Amino acid sequence: MDTTPPPAPIEPAQVDAALRAVVEDPQRPLASLSALALRAGKVVYEGHFGLRSIERGWPADGRTLYRIASVSKLVTALAVLQQVEAGRLDLDADAGEVLGFTLRHPAHPGEPVTARMLMSHTSSLRDPGDLLAFQVGQTLADALTREPAWWAPEPRRSPAAHWFQYANINQVVLGTMVERLTGERFDLYVRRALLQPLGIRGGFHPATDLEPHEAADLATLYRGGLALPGGRLGDPWLAQGPERSGVCTPAVPRLDDYIVGSNAGVFGPQGALRVSVPGLARLMRMLLGKGELDGVRVLQPGSVELLMQRQWLYEEGDGGANGDPHHGLFLEWGLGVQRFGARSRAPSQPGWGDRVGGAQGRFTGVGHLGFAWGLLSGFIVDPASGNGLIYAVGGHSDDPDRYTGPVSAFSGWEERIQQALLAACGEPGFLVASG
Repeated sequence: MDTTPPPAPIEPAQVDAALRAVVEDPQRPLASLSALALRAGKVVYEGHFGLRSIERGWPADGRTLYRIASVSKLVTALAVLQQVEAGRLDLDADAGEVLGFTLRHPAHPGEPVTARMLMSHTSSLRDPGDLLAFQVGQTLADALTREPAWWAPEPRRSPAAHWFQYANINQVVLGTMVERLTGERFDLYVRRALLQPLGIRGGFHPATDLEPHEAADLATLYRGGLALPGGRLGDPWLAQGPERSGVCTPAVPRLDDYIVGSNAGVFGPQGALRVSVPGLARLMRMLLGKGELDGVRVLQPGSVELLMQRQWLYEEGDGGANGDPHHGLFLEWGLGVQRFGARSRAPSQPGWGDRVGGAQGRFTGVGHLGFAWGLLSGFIVDPASGNGLIYAVGGHSDDPDRYTGPVSAFSGWEERIQQALLAACGEPGFLVASG
């Protein structure tokens, strides 16, 4: 047994300096950044930089609510697992039995699509375009049964053989299933059954989930400089997406006419959660507590374990790959969470791989990433050590696909942010300059 004590975390001032250098990089600045690190399940660092509203001059702080993009999918997965615990849902049953319509890949009409497939992105559903375009005034049944574009072309392997293709539409289907199983609007259910019990501010629909005075906490998301079409270094920041600090804008029109269970996509279960980084830390601590936080239980330990279990693993062979790894960023998947650190199957290299923390990265864990409208986010935790890192970038000034990290598919900003946070929680091998 190794009795060597773990390295001590570095001083918060050093982490501040490292993260401020990322935000204020003269070549590729960020609009805002909120970041947090856990060590053995306890918050050991929290920092906020830049402006949540450039127009108003409002700084990012611990109350800032980011539209956290695909990290939202983790919360949707928790809501689904609550239905399994309640005996309302069988992960391996035909999802169409809950949805009320037949859900089948056109090329495989005899193979049911299940909740397990949807949660692990092995359903063969895909995103043919902007989800918002189909959400308004259209039922999920109409979209998925009448428009073949929602299904991947004939996959190399059938859905039952676990062909992986990351797609937002999977969570839209899952959110709709939650509504049909509970009889409650998706956003209201999540707030009642998950966010409020855990003491987490925010929600999937700011018009109903936030008090008017809390609108000031919403972060406007930005792109600037080289991230804009035809942009140049130093070009001004431009607001992206629907979010504006100080305004509780409804996510979509005609919400009063919404029929529960028709199409939960109007609430964005795939990416519309507004939440603070400290709020996400409470979610992370709940997972480390095996479903319980501060005496409040929202999931049973077995459900948390199931969430993290491997459902899909990237493989290559004579028959070809078994899915799209998205530049090596997606190499393992659980039930609604990514499993990070699958380096043994493919070496990380510039612009490729899931190595967390750059060249010295040996950190493995589970969680989710987010990318939309200038936002970059990460939620990654190691259940064994209790160490974890959370970050939300409120705007970037270059194309993340162009500014890739030296040894991973993460952006260069994210590799640097991860390095600083891993140093904060005392992970071996991470040192951050104090200047």
